[in-house]
Amino acid sequence: IQFWKRKASEQTTLRELVRMALGGREAPGNIPIEEISASGWVADLLRGLDGRTPFQELSQPKAFHGTLRPYQVRGYSWLSFLRKWGLGACLADDMGLGKTIQTLALIQRDWESGGQRPVLLICPTSIVSNWQKEASRFTPGLPVMVHHGIERVRGEDFKRKAREHAIV
Repeated sequence: IQFWKRKASEQTTLRELVRMALGGREAPGNIPIEEISASGWVADLLRGLDGRTPFQELSQPKAFHGTLRPYQVRGYSWLSFLRKWGLGACLADDMGLGKTIQTLALIQRDWESGGQRPVLLICPTSIVSNWQKEASRFTPGLPVMVHHGIERVRGEDFKRKAREHAIV
């Protein structure tokens, strides 16, 4: 009780609260947390992250060429849910299950909705051409810029050119 009385005036960050709510961090003093009660948008976020409220499955973007499989729709929708809250993700499905096209669908959706800002895609050089091919196949309307090699633009020229592309 004395511990909590001392801590009563302290605040924590949303990041720490989310980590505690999801079991990724113990509460101060190593006291087990049974539940975190929140209201408003924080409650919405926590319910979505821990699965109490299912996230909305989205239809694929109009300009997406192809058909997402049900599990790809869930992955793409999950990425969109995380993006809404400013959270990142690591897609770690088995090889060949469509992580690339799930990501392309999300970028296409953002591009269509007026969020025409470049997405920086960092990948091994061995799969740069794969990303280019997949983008031209599934999202041919998205401008793609490969920023690699000795001839790549730099400085202000890079910034200007990157702004014209959906994927850099």
